[in-house]
Amino acid sequence: MREYEWPSPLRPDTSRRTIRVDKLEGDHDVFSDGSVILIATPGHTPGHQSLLIKLPNTGVLLLSGDAVHFKDNWENRRVPDINFNKEQTSASLQRIANILAKEKAQLLEQP
Repeated sequence: MREYEWPSPLRPDTSRRTIRVDKLEGDHDVFSDGSVILIATPGHTPGHQSLLIKLPNTGVLLLSGDAVHFKDNWENRRVPDINFNKEQTSASLQRIANILAKEKAQLLEQP
């Protein structure tokens, strides 16, 4: 939802979309079974989301998207200057760390 309200020149024009879009607030269990969960990780953008996936053979993966731009940023908790909000980014990085520990998950960040 916040992504659609963000007045940024970087945000794509959504005024002419013809497909249905669900505007979400917070986390969202995609299939209502805990296997794929959109995790609210604001900071890079106001409505940034990461993806938690529970796979039977692989285990739990967390795809960070732009919440973690690079491995070095993750390891040193660096926040790029281009991010929308530094404090939200830092809080989202901590949230990701908490989820990784709780779920015994593997982080998949940007290369």
